[in-house]
Amino acid sequence: MKKRLLLLLGCFIFCNFLPHGYRSIQPSPAQLSKRLFDAHEANNVDKCSEILDKAVQIYRDDPAAYLHFLNCPNAEGFTLLQYCAATSDYKNLTSLIKRAKNFFKSDLQSLFVFLNVQGKQGYTALSLASRVGNNVTLKAFLDEAARALNNDRSLFFSFLTTRTFTSEQTPLHILVYNSSEKPVKELINKALTILGKESDNFYNVINAQDKDKATPLLYAIETKIVYFLKQHGGLVLAPVSPEQKELCKRGQELIEAVQGDDFVRFETILENAKNAYSNNKPLFVKLISCRDQEGWTAFMHAAARDRITLLHYFLDTVGKFLTNDNEALCDIINIGDKERKNALNIAIIRRHFAATDLIIKKAQLFSPNKLFFYMIMNNPEEFNSRTPLLCLTYNSEGAQEEEYYSTIALMLKLVNNDFHKKSYAFYYFINAQDNFKSTALSYTNSQKIRKLLETYGAFDSRARHGQQKRTRFISTPGKKDHF
Repeated sequence: MKKRLLLLLGCFIFCNFLPHGYRSIQPSPAQLSKRLFDAHEANNVDKCSEILDKAVQIYRDDPAAYLHFLNCPNAEGFTLLQYCAATSDYKNLTSLIKRAKNFFKSDLQSLFVFLNVQGKQGYTALSLASRVGNNVTLKAFLDEAARALNNDRSLFFSFLTTRTFTSEQTPLHILVYNSSEKPVKELINKALTILGKESDNFYNVINAQDKDKATPLLYAIETKIVYFLKQHGGLVLAPVSPEQKELCKRGQELIEAVQGDDFVRFETILENAKNAYSNNKPLFVKLISCRDQEGWTAFMHAAARDRITLLHYFLDTVGKFLTNDNEALCDIINIGDKERKNALNIAIIRRHFAATDLIIKKAQLFSPNKLFFYMIMNNPEEFNSRTPLLCLTYNSEGAQEEEYYSTIALMLKLVNNDFHKKSYAFYYFINAQDNFKSTALSYTNSQKIRKLLETYGAFDSRARHGQQKRTRFISTPGKKDHF
């Protein structure tokens, strides 16, 4: 009896007199962030909202802890904002920014740190959105970020010009290099609105210099982008150095070797380049990334000509040489021509299925993490805004139906290995829409391929409402579509 009374007395004291922190062990910012990532991966919008609301309650008096919660990276080193930017999840991206704004209110410095936190290689969320080149996502991001920062010119300028660590490129460098015309105009017009055309900050956005002293204009190959940059004060501030000229010369020789199907010459140039730049791998990357007048690299020419032996050797040699810098290999695979078609798009359009399969497999093998592989698989070309999957299904019937089926199945399997079917990332990958609002399923009349796509959760955007049952994902009508 006495023990029971003592136990009851102890419970009464614990519940009423000890500080709240001792009564309830709260999760750390890192633990809560992990739960948020898991819920987002599972496309559980309600759970994400619940966790975000809980974080506000726990950290209402500790802004630093709340900022730490928002900026905790996942296993691959990305914050949730960066993850949303890279997967074109613009609704949740803008919702995260609005929630951060509601919490920090006039604390613009904390908002800036949230928006502009850099990953391992210096990529910000805006840098990643620029790599993908999705205009809808980029516009939504720029608009919401400007509102969150109260159009503060100094902070917005820093937001636009944060550089990656290795190449020291800004988001505008990345957009111009990949010939993303609409996003280039979107970013420049937003900078113009916030900063003013005559301001030093606007000039420094347009003419920011990377590690090689190159401004965005130096990387422009698409005529409309060149004209637009010059129209807004774009300049080439530093002459091409003798070293750069030599790199371009060797790069053109590599292209000629591919065009002539001269494997021995191709192998010799690559091996010599490896030896010459063993201590300066960025220069090696520049050499093999050199483009001709149409914006094509040696890798693009090999894909266009179905040079399987050259492609094998190139991808294996470059992949192994850049073991500790595989993001550079992703950039090489993802470089776009004047119409922003990369080597994968080109191989698909030319119906070179062996080359297409090889590029997909090697991209997955050498990607430093699943998000970079995803950005390659979901990168739209400029003209029709078609991703590789959309390009595949566009002509996926007739005599080559089996080849199309096999390649589509490979792509779906590898992406699904990284992102399960219920995730938003996979949903957006398989249901991305082109300029005609058509999805991959909209373009194929092959019943075999349709069944395959539907198995993975694809829907036909051209089907009339109610004609086809849609899986309830984030962007599905009738369901809450953001945090």
